[in-house]
Amino acid sequence: ATKPLTQLKNIHNEHYAKLQSKHLAETELLDDLRLFCKQRAAIERDYGQALQKLTNTFLSKKELTSTMSNENELPGGQSLWRVWRSLLDESNNLALSRLRSAETQQRLSRELKPLKLQRMAVNKRVFEQLRILQSDLAACVQEMVKSHKVYAEEEKQAQDTRLKTMAAEEKIRRRSTDIFHSMAQLHRNYEKLVIRRQTYDARSASARNEYLFQLTAINAHLKHYFSKDVPNLVKVGVYFCAVSYCHIFYRITSVRFR
Repeated sequence: ATKPLTQLKNIHNEHYAKLQSKHLAETELLDDLRLFCKQRAAIERDYGQALQKLTNTFLSKKELTSTMSNENELPGGQSLWRVWRSLLDESNNLALSRLRSAETQQRLSRELKPLKLQRMAVNKRVFEQLRILQSDLAACVQEMVKSHKVYAEEEKQAQDTRLKTMAAEEKIRRRSTDIFHSMAQLHRNYEKLVIRRQTYDARSASARNEYLFQLTAINAHLKHYFSKDVPNLVKVGVYFCAVSYCHIFYRITSVRFR
């Protein structure tokens, strides 16, 4: 059978690996977000500059201003040149909006770099705390294992003494004497064994109580570790993500609506 400490070590390694994988994936997500913002900023900037250049080319034409007043009015109350000017103005506004979006995306890209460092600092604190909790739990299990070993040894001695006492009692009952063992000698041996049995029984009972105490303590410690400690450490990362990542996603997605 697998030893308790080995079982606990395997569980701890599994928890550590899963939590590490989770934090690593979320940290790498920050890199993806930063790269996305950086590349999107370049795309928005190039598009905005190109559209602005195209629009200004047509807005700067003299024909636009000189012929607007002479053009016949359309049924909608707008001249053909005014509609054209309105289209160019809207295109220019769109270009400016794209350029503002590019600035926002570029700023987000810069802000994400220190955020990654903050995330790594959070990860470090989480794993340091996890190691401390696991070390405390391992020490508690070690004490339980030691107390079980002591109890097993004391109980073995007590059981051996019980068997010897029963054998001595049986000899007295059968009056199994010989040239080396008189009835008086059998009684003296039996009385010594009774005293020894009482001593070992008391030691075994004390060791058993200590083992049961340690067993109760480790059960409570394990329950707290699985139900409180580990979930609380996970919540630290979840809270960081909820506050930081959601804020980032909101800012990224809201840019397009400005």
